[in-house]
Amino acid sequence: MATFQVSHNDDDGYKFGGTWQVDHGFIGFGYGGGSYTIGVRFQSVTIPNAATILTATITGTSEDNSGSN
Repeated sequence: MATFQVSHNDDDGYKFGGTWQVDHGFIGFGYGGGSYTIGVRFQSVTIPNAATILTATITGTSEDNSGSN
C-alpha cells in the first residue's frame, strides 16, 4: 500500500455557499449547518494509463475550533 500526503496548501480546499476556499492549511466542513464539498490534489501520484484503482482511503484528523466543548 502506498501513502501520499497533500504537499501544498493550494492542493486542498473546500466549497461552502458556492465559493471555493483554498490556501488555508486546513479543510473546513461540518460547521454552520450547511453542505460542504472538499477537494484534495496529490501532485506526486503517478497513475499509469488504463490503470484501475480498486480501493482508496483518505484519512484525516479533526479539531473543534468553535469555542465550545
